[in-house]
Amino acid sequence: DESTTLGKTLALAEVLDGSARQTGIHAAGVIIAPDDLKEYVPVFTSKDSDLLVTQYEGKYVESVGMLKMDFLGLKTLTILKDAIQRIEKTRGVKIDIDNIPLDDAKTYELFQRGEMIGIFQFESQGMQQYMKELRPTNIEDLIAMNALYRPGPMDDIPPYIKRKNGQEKPYYYLPLAEPILKNTFGVIVYQEQVMVISQVMADFTKGQADVLRKAMGKKDMALLDKQKAVFVEGSVKKGVDEKVATELFDKMAKFGGYGFNRAHAAAYSVLAYQTAYLKANYLPEFMAAVLTNSMGDIEKLTFFIDECRNMGLTVLGPDIHRSEHSFAVTKNGEVSFGLGAVKGVGEAPVGSIVEEREQNGDFKDIYDLMSRVNLRSANKKTFESLIMAGAFDAFGITRAQYFAPVENGNVFLETLIRFGNACQDLSSQSQNSLFGELGESSVPKPKPPDAHP
Repeated sequence: DESTTLGKTLALAEVLDGSARQTGIHAAGVIIAPDDLKEYVPVFTSKDSDLLVTQYEGKYVESVGMLKMDFLGLKTLTILKDAIQRIEKTRGVKIDIDNIPLDDAKTYELFQRGEMIGIFQFESQGMQQYMKELRPTNIEDLIAMNALYRPGPMDDIPPYIKRKNGQEKPYYYLPLAEPILKNTFGVIVYQEQVMVISQVMADFTKGQADVLRKAMGKKDMALLDKQKAVFVEGSVKKGVDEKVATELFDKMAKFGGYGFNRAHAAAYSVLAYQTAYLKANYLPEFMAAVLTNSMGDIEKLTFFIDECRNMGLTVLGPDIHRSEHSFAVTKNGEVSFGLGAVKGVGEAPVGSIVEEREQNGDFKDIYDLMSRVNLRSANKKTFESLIMAGAFDAFGITRAQYFAPVENGNVFLETLIRFGNACQDLSSQSQNSLFGELGESSVPKPKPPDAHP
């Protein structure tokens, strides 16, 4: 009736008014409507987003018929893509990552050794230790561990490991549950197992099984008590001992409060396996991709470079002759430090230097570099950072010499930049000259000063 509708409207208005004082936007949430969103829900613009944002809170938006989805962006997908491109470039091998074998021995040996740095979802120290103890041999082990390694389910990791390694006999409660729990050695790991057990043992419909899953997840004790009575009664009708049915339900209810769904664990574990497969079989290319993805974080770079060395992989310092903008792999299977990862060096200057080298050949010496590189893009700060990182060591001039004073009081680097500008000015003038090309050869080269290394 009219008064009830008005009451609901006012109540909702109060909720909205209360939440409007402190609005937040879900990092990955997307609302999908059959037509123009404004026709279905109130929206507003926010300083935190370029998109329209719903005024309804997440829990209300579904009740008015909207589809709410979370779209996660994973940097791991970028790392996989970058690694595959590097493998094709260095080895001529084109990898279809979605069709790699899921039984690769080298990959599981990597997990068994606990060499999980850079492996999606598996690189924490605790997980590394559990992997060494578990000694996984198939994708099911990875899926189970991905689901179990969370607060709550972690209690079930030791029995899972013991049963996997034959140190403890699997316990399935009763024969009806064995096919459902066989993959996990009798340990309840997934929400889907709870749902299927309720269907097989107590003849729950799929809808009822989902209600049970939600009741467990929300710890709705009143609803759980009702569900327990129905579950035990249904199980007894199928010849299951009441005590066993009660024990199993209580175990499921305890698990259900923190249970994880298999679909999510499986998707993430396949992604983890793919990263491990590339690390196990194409280590230089994989680590170059991982390092490139962390170029803005010096602590992560240090961490991953240490991992390269721990695995016997050589990481070469920045070098003006071979380094690219990002981390790359040399013909000898070494990782070459990316010039763009040097602190204080911008993307544009590095791009300018690498492009010039690739188009017109290696730089013969520091004078050749200064006369060819775009000095409007690469400035004094760029060169200082590259010198201090050792990128110019190959030219045979020590780092100290670049910062040592020369006769006019300037440091040698400043003199070199002036030399480069003079060469480039002369070169542009000579393009319209009758006397052909002038440039570096026509400008006197400043001499490096003496300096203690």
